[in-house]
Amino acid sequence: MKKLLAIIFLFTTLLACSKKKVVVPEQMISMKDMQIILRDIHLAQSAATTESISDSSKYSAKEYVNYVLKDHKVTREKFLESLKFYTDNPALLEEVYDSVITELSRLQAESEAK
Repeated sequence: MKKLLAIIFLFTTLLACSKKKVVVPEQMISMKDMQIILRDIHLAQSAATTESISDSSKYSAKEYVNYVLKDHKVTREKFLESLKFYTDNPALLEEVYDSVITELSRLQAESEAK
């Protein structure tokens, strides 16, 4: 009987300590879309910082970000709300950024190979 109680106690303790999978609410940007948007934002910010200083058509980083959001048909408010959701859920944010970093690294390798 004591063994059974110990096993039940151990099992319930393990279940109580296990992390619950966080589900992305429908009103938030999906993980896949967030990965693509963040990739494009980082590329745009990179373009904004690498343009020649004397370039008369230089755009600000904010203008690039606004363009990316418009291109993906996402409002700034929805993006910021979704970004806050992912920031509040670090495991999800890490998963998103792992994908972003992998994709940016792949693009960099392709660029350097040319």
